[in-house]
Amino acid sequence: AFTGSEETNYFFSVNGDALPGALTRFADFFTAPLFSESGTTREVDAIDAEHAKNLQSDFWRSDAVLRLRARPDHPYSRFFTGNRQTLRGGDADARAALFAFHRAFYRAPQMALAVAGPQSLDALQRLVQANFGALPPGPAPPASAAYDALPPPFDTQPEPPVATV
Repeated sequence: AFTGSEETNYFFSVNGDALPGALTRFADFFTAPLFSESGTTREVDAIDAEHAKNLQSDFWRSDAVLRLRARPDHPYSRFFTGNRQTLRGGDADARAALFAFHRAFYRAPQMALAVAGPQSLDALQRLVQANFGALPPGPAPPASAAYDALPPPFDTQPEPPVATV
């Protein structure tokens, strides 16, 4: 899996004969997530390790500089990836926030699924409907709703030179 600025992509590959069982287990992540204490702690550890790795990345460093240039009152100026401290070590409040986020945003209309296998198209469709049919239907609040009314993250007026020669 990987998360971009506005979406998360999950993917896996299995042998064709293992697809039905794998699809069932995969669907459970979305239809009935456990968010167990130990699982949440492991995920926080993985996020913290990824954050530590990113500290040495030129891409992440340049992004951090760009964020420093954003309006201080705009969400774009804030810390972006998460670490053990910002995720509170995966404590009970963090787990509650995970459940709330899942209830609000993990809805069928906000997701896309692509499945390929040796099974017929009809068989694949039945597998998807059987496994993902438990996802809540209907609209969810747009993930950007909290930000849509905000001004752009950067001032549109040119700034005076920082140094003169």
